Amino acid sequence: MTVAKLRGARERKRRKTGCKVESRKSWLERSGEDSDEGRKIAAMIAAAKRLENDGLSLRDIAAELVKLGHRNERGATFSPSSVRSMLA
Repeated sequence: MTVAKLRGARERKRRKTGCKVESRKSWLERSGEDSDEGRKIAAMIAAAKRLENDGLSLRDIAAELVKLGHRNERGATFSPSSVRSMLA
């Protein structure tokens, strides 16, 4: 009974908003938010894309983001795999 109610609520929310309900937002979804954090994430993604166009590796891009002062939500440095998910 409870499972059916929760499933129905998720489906209604998905139809209403058109976005996912179950998991956290992706980097791209968070960069579209109209907030200071959203603008910072958008700037960070733009910087990563510029660095990618310069031919740098994911590891080099992560190091450059640290030099520019960008950190993840826990305050740690970015790993190459998190840079790849930002650029995807």
